[in-house]
Amino acid sequence: MSALSDYLENELLDHLLRNSAYSRPATIYLALFTANPGESGNTGEVSGGSYARATITNNNTNFPQVAATGTPTKSNGAIISFPTASADWGTVTHWAIYDDDGSPSGNMLVHGSLGTPRFVKSGDTPKVAAGILSFTFSNATSGGITEYTSRKLLDHVFGGPSYTPPATVYIALATGLSGETLTEWGDTDYSRQAAAFDAASGGVSVSSDLETFASSVDGPAATITHFGLYDDGAAGNLLIVGPVSTSRTCIIGDTVTFPDSAFVATLQ
Repeated sequence: MSALSDYLENELLDHLLRNSAYSRPATIYLALFTANPGESGNTGEVSGGSYARATITNNNTNFPQVAATGTPTKSNGAIISFPTASADWGTVTHWAIYDDDGSPSGNMLVHGSLGTPRFVKSGDTPKVAAGILSFTFSNATSGGITEYTSRKLLDHVFGGPSYTPPATVYIALATGLSGETLTEWGDTDYSRQAAAFDAASGGVSVSSDLETFASSVDGPAATITHFGLYDDGAAGNLLIVGPVSTSRTCIIGDTVTFPDSAFVATLQ
């Protein structure tokens, strides 16, 4: 079980939705804990007994590219070794990855629990086997970040390749959703609208401008049930998808307006 930190969630939302580029650290550090570090990342880290965070070059060997099929998941591709303990470290239950070696503590990127806690005694040289560290994004059943975006962001942070964010993000309206496929509103006068988002906080980013969508005077009525965020005004890749809070039936010649803060994007 693992989770991205609020710090990294905010950085990635701003990278994706605000074209505020996040550059992955060239070197990252794995820390061990005897308690859940939580979002603060400074609770229960092992200390003394020659303990030090394990240094990992942040490349495609140590973190191979996410597979093109299946649930987008990032895992370590090589053994990660810690120093030999010169005293008991206690029972290790959790781990976290940082962008600093601990002097100072740096920013926590992701954290999780061990499948099986392990007592590290004096003389042990702890190692993490390839594939043991595993993390992904979790979504609400009604929508969220798409698999396309999950793969791009996981690779961008861990191992590569880098993901260049879209210069503009576009909001689309839809009359249905099947998996990650939107049935986009088919009115002849409808078009996606460029969106702006506030800086992320607590892993959440909200839209910051008024969005207006128009329908034709002779088109059929339609009920808007979902929205999507795309990296292009007409085609492109679906980045985030979700339901509108209240479905809206648009009659002939209607104008659909969404106030600022109407669209919310969340990373978990």
